[in-house]
Amino acid sequence: MSLRQTIGSHLWPTLLAVVSSAPFLLFLAAFSIVARYSLSSPDSVGGLNVEMGLENYQRVFSDAYYLKIFGNTIKISLLVTGLALVLGYPVAYAIATSRIGDVLLFLVVLPMLADILVRAYGWIVILASGGVINSVLVGSGLTTTPLRMFPSEFAVSVALLHEVMPFAILPIVASLRQINPNLREAALLLYANEWRAFLAVTLPLSMPGILSGSLLTLAMCISTFAVPLLLGGGTVQMVSMAIAEQMTVTLNWPLGSALVIVLVALVLALTYAYSVATRRVGVDK
Repeated sequence: MSLRQTIGSHLWPTLLAVVSSAPFLLFLAAFSIVARYSLSSPDSVGGLNVEMGLENYQRVFSDAYYLKIFGNTIKISLLVTGLALVLGYPVAYAIATSRIGDVLLFLVVLPMLADILVRAYGWIVILASGGVINSVLVGSGLTTTPLRMFPSEFAVSVALLHEVMPFAILPIVASLRQINPNLREAALLLYANEWRAFLAVTLPLSMPGILSGSLLTLAMCISTFAVPLLLGGGTVQMVSMAIAEQMTVTLNWPLGSALVIVLVALVLALTYAYSVATRRVGVDK
């Protein structure tokens, strides 16, 4: 091997390693700056004090307002994630087993081609007092006054569900397509009915996709910003909105940074819980 080939064989792996690690390094640099801000406090002229402390974290974990926001965020996120899995699993099963699975998959992915703001405003048109649903209800005589569906927590949950459904469905489809169909046939030959074969074979083997989908949807719901801002109308508070308020309105960057760190820690805790769960169901084997 020539010197040029030797250098090339070592250069390309190094360049690939640098390029692939660049996003993580940029994230780490930004995260370090935010972490440093979170340990500071604002001064009287809009800057930051040099002294470092944990006062911002103490405020986050002791202030009932922020505890309520975190609780509300987790509640909505768990509700939407649960609904996405319950509603998405039959769709994923149909995609994995149907002859028109590719068409169904295209229909699932199609809404992702539209910007999230477009989808959010679409739900405003549907759920508003003069929107599609209330127009049908009032016009048909089922109700005399429009239902108040927007702005509300219900509207936020529905729009979030629409946003995260593809991310719950796609990992389950991938898991279902990897299952050997002979296993299900063997269960049926052993006198198991369709439902029992599903519970004993298909559902356990698709658990990796369920766990992956739940992690993706939960992380997206926890960190969402546009949906609660547009469909909550200021009445549905979530952590991302509290961060934006501290960063852009009150200009309290240290407190906003502390909220960011706590939010990232929460997502990392979910990721760790996912890794533990995957090991328990034997995904890593």
